[in-house]
Amino acid sequence: MSFFSFLSKSAGSLIDGVKSLVDEVSTTDEEKQQLTNNLTNMINQFVINLESVLNERHKTDMMSDSWLSKNIRPLLLLIAIIAIPFFAFIDGVFSGFQVDKKYLEILEIIIMAGIGFYYTGRTVEKVSDMVAKFKQKL
Repeated sequence: MSFFSFLSKSAGSLIDGVKSLVDEVSTTDEEKQQLTNNLTNMINQFVINLESVLNERHKTDMMSDSWLSKNIRPLLLLIAIIAIPFFAFIDGVFSGFQVDKKYLEILEIIIMAGIGFYYTGRTVEKVSDMVAKFKQKL
């Protein structure tokens, strides 16, 4: 489960809680619907703003001259891909070679979010550079 899907599920449960609160406080159906819509829009706007801030942070990191700022995400991803199976193996040795399901879930999240985001982002960057170079030639 990625961070944004986690955030969406959390926002959904927050909206459900707000709906029940609105039902207790409001008197008419129109007031309830208006409050629910306003709060839903506020939460959705927050998620959109959070995504744009994260994107800006990634752009800033890539424009930096520091080798570490440009390579920290791939390094952390590589460390996590190595460390999680290592710790799962160590834990399995002490529990009769039974790998706990939590290690598989963590590894799945890292692979889907980390590798998916990193390689998809890098592919989009490369394709956009190729398209820009192609347009300059025209």
